[in-house]
Amino acid sequence: MADPPFAGGTPLPSERLLCRQNNGTLYDTREQRPVTEAELADEIRAGGRFRAYDRATGHDCTYQVLLLVLRAAAPPGAVRSTGNLGALPHSPVRGGGPTNQEAGTADPV
Repeated sequence: MADPPFAGGTPLPSERLLCRQNNGTLYDTREQRPVTEAELADEIRAGGRFRAYDRATGHDCTYQVLLLVLRAAAPPGAVRSTGNLGALPHSPVRGGGPTNQEAGTADPV
């Protein structure tokens, strides 16, 4: 069965295009090989970019894959079992870095 078309638009030539398989593994569609979360984390640290889509639906899942990579790269205990990234220092998610008042922005509605 062929993969569905990527619903997230056409990735840039410099972006790695990943397919999240049904079992959760990542597959680089251009290099035609599996990719580990650690490998992707190293590439992101070096400034690399990627797009990911879900093989079953064709929908963009880039943010979900990024969340998995961040969780895997976080120091032990930095991410609570609930998956709250606010525990990470200077996280853009509530709980890390300056408060909205300190940053001079309004609270989201």
